[in-house]
Amino acid sequence: MYVFYLQQYSRLSRMWILLLIGLFSIPVLSQKSAPSTIQPAVGINKFDLFLQYLGRNGGGAGGEAYQRVSKAMAKKAIIDAAQRGITYFRISATGYAPTQYGEAGDLDLWLSNPDEYWALFDEMMADLEGSGIRIIPVFVWNVLQFPAMSGTETVTDLITDSTSWSYQTLTQYITDFINRYHDHPMLYFYELSNELNDHADINFVGYSCSHTQNCVAGNFVTDDLIAFTRRLANFIRNLDPDHFISSGFNLPRRAAAHLRLTPDTSDSGDWTPDSRAQFRAHLGDIHQYVDIISIHFYNGIDTIIGMDTLRSNLRWGLTGRTNVEVLDEVKFAADSLGKLLFIGEFADQDPFITQDEQVLFSQAVLDKIVNLNIPFSAPWIWEFYQFQPHLFTIHNIEPGYSDFFIEKIKDTNRQLGNIVPEPPIPDLTPPQVVLVWPLENAVIDTMTLIAAVASDDHQVAKVEFWVDNNVEDVVFSPPYHFWFDMGTLSPGEHILTAVAYDSAGNQASFSSRVFRPDITSLPPAEPLSAFRLGQNYPNPFNPVTTITWSLPVPAAVTIKLYDVLGQEVETLLKEVSLNPGLHHLQVQGDQLPGGVYFYRMTAVAANWEFVATRKLILLK
Repeated sequence: MYVFYLQQYSRLSRMWILLLIGLFSIPVLSQKSAPSTIQPAVGINKFDLFLQYLGRNGGGAGGEAYQRVSKAMAKKAIIDAAQRGITYFRISATGYAPTQYGEAGDLDLWLSNPDEYWALFDEMMADLEGSGIRIIPVFVWNVLQFPAMSGTETVTDLITDSTSWSYQTLTQYITDFINRYHDHPMLYFYELSNELNDHADINFVGYSCSHTQNCVAGNFVTDDLIAFTRRLANFIRNLDPDHFISSGFNLPRRAAAHLRLTPDTSDSGDWTPDSRAQFRAHLGDIHQYVDIISIHFYNGIDTIIGMDTLRSNLRWGLTGRTNVEVLDEVKFAADSLGKLLFIGEFADQDPFITQDEQVLFSQAVLDKIVNLNIPFSAPWIWEFYQFQPHLFTIHNIEPGYSDFFIEKIKDTNRQLGNIVPEPPIPDLTPPQVVLVWPLENAVIDTMTLIAAVASDDHQVAKVEFWVDNNVEDVVFSPPYHFWFDMGTLSPGEHILTAVAYDSAGNQASFSSRVFRPDITSLPPAEPLSAFRLGQNYPNPFNPVTTITWSLPVPAAVTIKLYDVLGQEVETLLKEVSLNPGLHHLQVQGDQLPGGVYFYRMTAVAANWEFVATRKLILLK
């Protein structure tokens, strides 16, 4: 009983201290005083920029064919942003993967061949400098990454043990990065993490490891987080005292201060919503060792870790999906603490920008940025193709798709006092175009999607698709793609080309070489000695059909289902390693609406990547 009362007394005392700090806004000393010369500007998130140079985004694993396309997409993204007055990107310097032990990772090249790794980073920095775009590099985007690379350690080791392999490898990367780029004109400021505070004071292991053996996750509390932030920020300052440091944290969850006192590491925490004063105090505590307070701000209520939503704009009686009044509280706290403020992410959810380009919440955030003169902010996310190089995500911001919102960003930067370039007249600048699918050297013998991305400083008028010397299709608005039957071509090499034209007649092109296999030349004694994707049977079908295919050599096989617009509907088979021979798969259509679909098989062997697509029809 005595222990119980002592714990309650201690908890109440700490709560009163936090409350008093919030009420009287006692500033926490910053490592640097906020300069008066910062020019506020809206940048943008481009998380995957360097992954594109590596060829490790959009479904790629670093292969030459993926790298050729994704690097071209990255260069296009830089030019597109510069033409619209974007002056900085928030990127992941270290990438994201792995998330489990034994997986390939985004830093594998850095570990095995650092000269080649940094040469690619130099190329990216040169491209950024050519367009006048700075970067905010994030060093711990995925808290699982470095522990998973270790093969044995967990997140707890990274956060709490400065002698762990995870932490030592992280600091070695940071050392390499800062030694190389601390004087680079395109380095804006550093960011420690991406939403690391989301995982403090909750049962991160229980949340993440329910279906995973040898899980990388580990529990830690806010005091561990603060100590980690202090240690890492001081490490960076010792290497580079001239650049500011941001936390990269998320907007504290609604019960953050209460959970700090009674953590939920065993599913018994205090989820009582914090008051405004407690919110301010907690925000100051977790940012006391950095120069820039970071929050991420969304209007969705579907992102949940533990028992509460993340990044929510609904608190303290504030209602309405487009309300942004939380930013008044955050800016007041930042000013009271003598720190700068970075809205590191913001975006609409439900509906997303791809469903409603009006993005009323994000528009309100932009208005508030002007009203409060917030120095740094970055909407989520610029030209982001996460899973396939021709399939963008629901948050995608890109010319041709989200021009309305891009104009709002440009107008906000003008209101903040920035110069936003106008498209030159006369128009002598060619468009940007990349043929993104199929990849270079793909082997295709049936129907396939041919896709491109294109943009212009004025407007793309059309994209022509050429197969060898023939124009096979013309598309006048995005998405720029069409379906083509490679089975109509002769066996051998063929050249696919996307040609983009702007309204002034300027043009640009991008070509890839593909192959149609010569099935008839295979030895008759080996009937399965070719990659083949059969037509599903029955077709049309309801509700079940069967897909068959054959492999001449061992291969990793992925089969995906797409609708007629080329949007992915379902992954039917994901990177399954199969032996040579005949294989089949049943497809259930009872959960799908009736209509026309396409299924595509990708088989990756030692020397080939075979891609084939066929059409199926579901009757209902």
